[in-house]
Amino acid sequence: MGIMRQKLLLQFLLLTFSLINSQIIKIEKKDTFKLIKKEEFKEDGLMFYKDEYNLVIYNKDNIKYNKQNGYKPQILAGGLEICDKCKKEVYYFSIKKIKDKPQKPLNFYPIRELFKKLKNYSLGGGYFFINNTYYKNLGMPIE
Repeated sequence: MGIMRQKLLLQFLLLTFSLINSQIIKIEKKDTFKLIKKEEFKEDGLMFYKDEYNLVIYNKDNIKYNKQNGYKPQILAGGLEICDKCKKEVYYFSIKKIKDKPQKPLNFYPIRELFKKLKNYSLGGGYFFINNTYYKNLGMPIE
């Protein structure tokens, strides 16, 4: 019985992983975001990571909700927000620019779908499509 559970769990995880990687969040000009080139400091000066960026996405609905209710989240280092009744306003991702379109069958989702998926922790991989360029998500949002 224990072996059967392990096999089912493994199949579930493989299916989930394959579905996660086929998601593309399409970020449009109307969405509020920042794309910041990653930098690495070395002894000999400033050096850039090759094609890696930090993506900052603002949830306008949650910002509006917090403002209407008088909630003021305190944002600490790394984007951690402290407030008992606040809704999360800002999400941080580490992404890498890719030259070619991903090979797998892809599903495009608007940014509002991203916020729903993040509540369920179902975006662990996947891609972003920003300004006609594909970016690979390098993990879960940075908290």
